[in-house]
Amino acid sequence: MSTIDEKFKLPSRLTPTQKNVWIEYVQLAKDYKPLNLGLGFPDYPPPNYVTQTLAQIAKSGDCLLHQYTRDYGHPRLVSALSQLYSRLVKRPINPQTEILTTVGAFEALFSTIIGHVDQGDEVIIIEPFFECYEPMVKTAGGVPKFSYWIGKGARTRSRSG
Repeated sequence: MSTIDEKFKLPSRLTPTQKNVWIEYVQLAKDYKPLNLGLGFPDYPPPNYVTQTLAQIAKSGDCLLHQYTRDYGHPRLVSALSQLYSRLVKRPINPQTEILTTVGAFEALFSTIIGHVDQGDEVIIIEPFFECYEPMVKTAGGVPKFSYWIGKGARTRSRSG
């Protein structure tokens, strides 16, 4: 391993999970052109109203439109989500304290795992699973335990490497 590779390698707690199936999949997709339901590669442009609105905002003289929003989500967005989900769960949801928006499922998973898993906690990961679960649990200091379903019950096992 070169000096630069050594300097920037993953921490040892993550080395068994350095392989990423999506990197391999994207390379294979160049040749085989499969239907990819796992990654967000749309094969059509966004609707005109979306790109026109984005252009309007980008050209706007309102400098507040180009600032970071509050950490947990834009106030208008979390208010709208609060109204929608309060009706669905039949209880009021406080948009300022009970809603967190993320840029996608990966960030939501990472935030949840980092926020709830403590050093040494055992975390059951049900197989098959998305390959990011194990490194996220390890990053949080947790100990992954793998489970698979057989008939009417789950079987848990440890997994090496």
